[in-house]
Amino acid sequence: MNTHMHNHLRAVGIGAMSSLVLLTGCANLEESSDSYTQAQQAVERAQETPGVTQYASLKLQQAEESLDRAEELWEEYGDDRMELVDHNAYLAKQQALTAIERAELGEAREQMTQVSEARDQVLREARERELLTARQRAAQAELQAQSAQERARELEQQFQTAQQDAQTARDQRQQENQQLEELRQTVQDLKAQQTDRGMVLTLDDVVFDFGEAELKSGGERSVQRLASFLEENPDRQILVEGYTDAVGSDEFNMQLSRERAEAVRQQLVTAGVDPERIEVKAHGENYPIASNDTVAGRQLNRRVEVVIGSQGNGRPEPRTASPDQEQSAEPQAEQQGQESQQQQ
Repeated sequence: MNTHMHNHLRAVGIGAMSSLVLLTGCANLEESSDSYTQAQQAVERAQETPGVTQYASLKLQQAEESLDRAEELWEEYGDDRMELVDHNAYLAKQQALTAIERAELGEAREQMTQVSEARDQVLREARERELLTARQRAAQAELQAQSAQERARELEQQFQTAQQDAQTARDQRQQENQQLEELRQTVQDLKAQQTDRGMVLTLDDVVFDFGEAELKSGGERSVQRLASFLEENPDRQILVEGYTDAVGSDEFNMQLSRERAEAVRQQLVTAGVDPERIEVKAHGENYPIASNDTVAGRQLNRRVEVVIGSQGNGRPEPRTASPDQEQSAEPQAEQQGQESQQQQ
């Protein structure tokens, strides 16, 4: 086999593999998102609608671009950005439906124009033919014109209704986005930090008395805000992890960290959170985020962390790295703790 033929076959093979990967990605997206499937069907129907190129080409182009954007987001982020995937799919569907409505309306108007022209032709011919016959034909054309006008009015009303429905849907989407942003702001107020394991909320030593596991009033308010967030997001699972400083024995610290995590769990259950959604883990003095040689460092290490899982992804993963592998974060965390104490 010569070199030219070998390169040609290799290019054909690579192209076939790339097509297979793209087809597999789309199949996974269709299985993961009903919104994407509905949008894809709407775009295909719009592409097949007569008159869409003439009367709604821009709106069809927008629908195709929104659908492509949904696919690109899925290929790049997968389930992590499903909200944006669904949002772009929703836009593609609405734009495709609007394109169909405009095409049908344009076709109806064109039909009305043609009928009107036919009527005028009949009226002109009436001057050259018998008056009675011409009038009969004109009457028939008039009836056709009236029928076309009625159809155009019906389509116009349908178009206006569709526009109103689209506006209502946009208003609802905006309200949902606003509510989601408010929930995110609530989580941020609780010292939220996005990590590989999910969103982590830190309840520090301020919510407990030294050496105690009973929540103080400030801690109860923080947990209540967390409970409100979980109530608005019923498909999220959480992991409550307790930590202590290095003061005291290993057994005492492990028990104290467990009791503090259990206290947070019990407060969430009391606030209405399903206990099946909550898992508790005690780490004692392991995984410090600051040096235990300073007051500020020990205060940072005495904490409860709440790990919130992603929507529909089950419980968040527990720590997989050993405590020694996470020691490198101590100097930065301790410096932050000292700055926080200086500000207080």
